[in-house]
Amino acid sequence: MQSARGAFAEAVHAGDDAGAIAAIPRLGDLNRADHPGAPFPLLEAAYRGRTRVVGALLDAGANVNQWSRLHWTALMAAAWEGHAETVKLLLSRGANAGLKNGDGKTARDLAVEEGHGAVAELLSKR
Repeated sequence: MQSARGAFAEAVHAGDDAGAIAAIPRLGDLNRADHPGAPFPLLEAAYRGRTRVVGALLDAGANVNQWSRLHWTALMAAAWEGHAETVKLLLSRGANAGLKNGDGKTARDLAVEEGHGAVAELLSKR
């Protein structure tokens, strides 16, 4: 039988927002990863641009500024991938655009580096 984390990850990767949201109550601590190097649920959803899932995780108590083991936040992941709607939601829910990852880069820096000008512009307003 698949774990709740496995079902959540599979749904997020498949773009199945309803399935991912249904798995949230069974995830346990939303602000931890299953094992070292694994993303925590909010980071995983933000990286994939699953804005509805990100909102549901935040509603369920996920920390909008939670750091990964590699010193990334959900905002950084969404910005790096160019997910403007996810970035907007995270910012509206209190994500700190001034935080820097282990390489000293902010979410805006990552968006610029990856050529996501519209996302960089959103983050410049913060």
